[in-house]
Amino acid sequence: MKLLLRLGVFVVVLIVDLLIMIYAAFGRGVPYADISTEPLLPQSAIEAAVVADRPIRNATVSAHRRICYTVHPESNPNRDCYCLRG
Repeated sequence: MKLLLRLGVFVVVLIVDLLIMIYAAFGRGVPYADISTEPLLPQSAIEAAVVADRPIRNATVSAHRRICYTVHPESNPNRDCYCLRG
């Protein structure tokens, strides 16, 4: 009985500590500062590197104009990675 009581107290203290840590890390109630700046490029300088009928997960463009991208796994892609040469 004593062991069960100690275990219960330990679990309660552990949960309270966890909640205090979560509150200290995320819940202070202070809004995040707006650190946005003006864009470096105008909207007309931006173009789509990849357009696909499935949702794109990650995309990268190399200096040699090679484009590699992955498709989101929930759309059941045929391959892991697709690469295009520009």
